[in-house]
Amino acid sequence: MGAETANTTGRSGHPSLGCSIDRSAPAVCYHRRGARPGERSSMGDRKANRGIYPPGSKSPHEWITCKQCGGRALARIGATFCSRTCRALYFTGENHPRWAAEDGGYHAKHERIKAIRGSADHCSRCGRSDDGVVYQWANLTGDYNDIWDFAPMCPACHGAYDAPQRPRGSALPIAKLTERAVAEARRRFAAGESARAMSRECGVSAVALRNAIERRTWKHVA
Repeated sequence: MGAETANTTGRSGHPSLGCSIDRSAPAVCYHRRGARPGERSSMGDRKANRGIYPPGSKSPHEWITCKQCGGRALARIGATFCSRTCRALYFTGENHPRWAAEDGGYHAKHERIKAIRGSADHCSRCGRSDDGVVYQWANLTGDYNDIWDFAPMCPACHGAYDAPQRPRGSALPIAKLTERAVAEARRRFAAGESARAMSRECGVSAVALRNAIERRTWKHVA
C-alpha cells in the first residue's frame, strides 16, 4: 500500500496535520501540535515527537485498526480500539479477564441476563406491566447457566413460583431438627412436657423449639 495523506479525518473525528504517512507501517512524523506541515519540532525528545498531533491534542496519535470493529481510526499511540464503546464491547462475555463461565455466582449470572436480555419489564404469569413494580428474572428449571431458562415475573409471582422448589425443613444445611423430631415434640408438649426440657434433648434453644411446636416454623410438618 502506498503512502496516504493523513489530512483525512479519522474515525475519532480529529483531522491530522497533513503529514504524508504509510498506514501499512506505524505512523510516525515529527510535527508538533500547532506546527506547519514540513516543519520539524525543535524538541529533542524522540518519544515526545513521535506520532501525529491532531489539533487540540497534546498526545501523539497514529492510525490503527480497531480490534473490535476493524475500522481505521486515528488514536493515541499504543491504543488498540477506536473508542471506549468498542473497548467495552470487546471486553464482554468470554473476552473479559474476570469471566467465570459456569463458576459465576448467583448475582453474576443474573447480571449476565440483564446485559443480554435487558431488565424485566412485565410478569409472564399474571400479565401485569404497570410502572412502580420491580420485575425480576425467575429461573424456571434450575439451570442458571442458560440465560433463556428465565422468565420475567413480578415479586409476588416469583415468590409463589419458587416456593415449592426451595429446600425446607431437614433439607436445609443449617437445620438442627427433623420432621420426625418436630412431630414428636408437638405430641409430647400436648401431653404436658416442657419445651425447655425437650430443647436440651434436641440440641436447640427453647425459643426455637417453641416456635416449631406452635407452627411459627416447620409449618409443613403435619
